[in-house]
Amino acid sequence: MEIGLKSMAAVIKRDLNKDISRLEGARDTGGVGGGSFAFLNASIQSGTQTILDISKFNVIAHDADLLITGEGELDE
Repeated sequence: MEIGLKSMAAVIKRDLNKDISRLEGARDTGGVGGGSFAFLNASIQSGTQTILDISKFNVIAHDADLLITGEGELDE
């Protein structure tokens, strides 16, 4: 998969003059982010910050004395 994404990035750079190989948010699992940026002129933004903004987290958690968070893992 990594070899394929690197190859795709090289073709995008060559044909569209857009370098997604170093694009923040288009690395690791960034096939969708990089492709959207290259082909749809999408902007890349933080998924975490977007969820915090949509959920109005700062308002909800403003008076909290304790916040408990967890992080999952889907890979090995």
